[in-house]
Amino acid sequence: MTTLTDIVTRKIIEHLIKGEDYRVEVLGTINAEFLQYVVDFFRKIVDAKLRNETITTDWYKAEFLNPSLSSDDLAIHSGLNKKSIGNMYNSTTRDVVLRAYPNNPAARKAMRAQAK
Repeated sequence: MTTLTDIVTRKIIEHLIKGEDYRVEVLGTINAEFLQYVVDFFRKIVDAKLRNETITTDWYKAEFLNPSLSSDDLAIHSGLNKKSIGNMYNSTTRDVVLRAYPNNPAARKAMRAQAK
């Protein structure tokens, strides 16, 4: 079975062999992954609303900042990315991400504003 990654890899190699710019393939993949993330993110919110749950800071923390989530999810849901965490803490291990996200001033400010 051919996957999307296989197709993109093949296209990138073709561009490289022809001496062409391959970045359009990379950007297309990044855009597709981001769009899927956004759809999944809002699907969770819509599902909660359909179950008559109130969307609060506590709900967000339980749903999106749950320590059982992957470190990638925790980082992005707290408004950070792993590269920034690596730059600040010289590591992106799960333990470091768990330590970093509560220390993000933007995340704390947003949570305080929502709580009002």
